[in-house]
Amino acid sequence: MASNPEWVKAMGLEDAIANSLVEVIKARPENPIKALGEKLVKLGSMPTCLVMNSTGTQGSAIVRGLSAANHFQILALTRDPTGERANKINKLPNVRMVKVNANEPEELDQTFASLKPDAVFSMQPNDLSPGAAEAEIKQGLHVVDLCKKYKVGHVCVSGVAQYLPSNLSDIVTKLQIKEHLIQSGVPYTIVGAGWFIENWFHTGGTALTVAGPKHIGYMNWDMANGRKQQVTYVEDMGKIVAQVLQEGSKWHGEQIDVINDELTTAEIVQVFSEHNGVEMEPHELYPMAHLKRLLKKVGDDPAVKDFLTLGTFMSETNWSVDVAALKAKFPYLKTLKEALAHANYAPQPEHDVSKMMHELVEMYEFKEGSDEYKYIMESDEQLNWDISTRSLVEP
Repeated sequence: MASNPEWVKAMGLEDAIANSLVEVIKARPENPIKALGEKLVKLGSMPTCLVMNSTGTQGSAIVRGLSAANHFQILALTRDPTGERANKINKLPNVRMVKVNANEPEELDQTFASLKPDAVFSMQPNDLSPGAAEAEIKQGLHVVDLCKKYKVGHVCVSGVAQYLPSNLSDIVTKLQIKEHLIQSGVPYTIVGAGWFIENWFHTGGTALTVAGPKHIGYMNWDMANGRKQQVTYVEDMGKIVAQVLQEGSKWHGEQIDVINDELTTAEIVQVFSEHNGVEMEPHELYPMAHLKRLLKKVGDDPAVKDFLTLGTFMSETNWSVDVAALKAKFPYLKTLKEALAHANYAPQPEHDVSKMMHELVEMYEFKEGSDEYKYIMESDEQLNWDISTRSLVEP
């Protein structure tokens, strides 16, 4: 069999052509040769959209949304195009996997230079580990610079709803990227999110706040609190990004904060109970009192402060996006109940909260049985947390 022409290899279209052939075979058209030809012509004339970190929770949702919209040829960037997650999205229509280490500036520059994308979706992960913030900022700023350098027509940047709480470390980093984006002059849209519904799923979320067969919650979960909790279904973010990039200038300079639903903690428990067919109970995955006592022992620790800050924000402030107005623009946004059904959510294995706290405390080298361990894990002392000054207030 003759090999593909050099121009096909140079553009990396071999997978795209193979996928097109598979789609035509599955469709069983009356004239398969004509159908394949039409599909390849359309593929060649499609504008391209480059998706950063395409195999992550957000990135893969964006790829699915773009693929379903059938408007862009999707250039899905990943370090490992042969991995399980990459293989899943590579089977979607109009998707082409591109191998690149996005943390290497020269390598990413070469990728932009060769692909010359018409649009870009940019998001950078930050798991709060040492060095994560610097890596997020470096990559985020570099992507903006590359979009300017190669005259990208529209960049959609992942942000946070209302950029709150603004003193959370991984929002401080995103604010820096946002300011650089605005100053760059690149046509942009920001798509922000609240609390991911997927954070309660075993896959696609943090895996630290998974809803088990009987329990659901997150930091500072308070059943007596009547404040609405605003939640985001990442899958619907993919639809919005696809719509925004397809409609182009209509959304330039806008920030769209994607909130699917707003419910009290009690209402969230009720929705999960009805979906699972069992009476769910709340749990506090990160016991705030333990974290406060841990912070008192470890001093100025950014990660522990972030957990406390986020927990306090979720319980006492939360986001205030106008959900009704948003759904008027994007009527396909699903409620929490609809999202659970759409995702075919099934209860996940129960988490041992005390074991997780034990592992967290030992990570700071406070061994079980030590005075510090006993104080953090067993003390009845309650400590208050002043979110305005990010400081402990003694009882």
